[in-house]
Amino acid sequence: IGERCGNVDLTSVIPNLALKMGYSCLRDDAASLQHLTESARYVYEIANLNLVNGQPYVGPSAFAHKGGMHVHAVNKLAKSYEHVPPESVGNSRRILVSELSGISNIAAKAGKKFDIEKDRGVQKKILDRVTQLEAEGFQFEAAEASFELLVRKEVGRYQKFFELDHYRCAVNKTADHAPITKANLTLLIKGREVSATDKAKLDEYLTSVREVERSVELSARPSPPTSPPWPTSASSTTRSASSTPVPPPPPRSAS
Repeated sequence: IGERCGNVDLTSVIPNLALKMGYSCLRDDAASLQHLTESARYVYEIANLNLVNGQPYVGPSAFAHKGGMHVHAVNKLAKSYEHVPPESVGNSRRILVSELSGISNIAAKAGKKFDIEKDRGVQKKILDRVTQLEAEGFQFEAAEASFELLVRKEVGRYQKFFELDHYRCAVNKTADHAPITKANLTLLIKGREVSATDKAKLDEYLTSVREVERSVELSARPSPPTSPPWPTSASSTTRSASSTPVPPPPPRSAS
């Protein structure tokens, strides 16, 4: 705010005035503020800009908690580490898992979903595994799916849907054309070898996996029956050869 300082960030000014100072800024302050985060991210999308993680109120990290002490305190008394409820501006609380996490992080992140809220032994086991992998170079802060797979393995609820047999990639470069990468992926699904080739970039292996899933799904479908499953009489399915054909209508006269 000030002369020649650029446009003020309304996503910070509006909630400050409405929530901290009691001013009415919108038509229906309480209901409208709950769409603040959604509106801000819509503008980012339309403008083709990346979200600012640390943006107050509406950023993905505005209500993120990483340290074990922080998460424990938030679970006990949210306002001890959150200046406003995240729901009041349409945002949500994020519990991150990293080498700085404590058992409280594991309980808050996966406790209800996997019914381990009171099982401190399993929570400690998961935390030790996360700490070990973080020390090896892995990161779980932005890899929630990987963290869930880890939890499933530790609690005995992991199901392996396929195994990697092999993959092969080759890059073709000619003088006047851009490089073309071809990838071939072979998986073992229920003991069956299934292959798919994707003529795309290396980071599009997912397309090959989807091709494999589709091929397995199609092969698992039963073939359509050659006859109706219900009983039918011969008279209803075939016309008797002795039946008299219906004569065509007489031609109309030119008059």
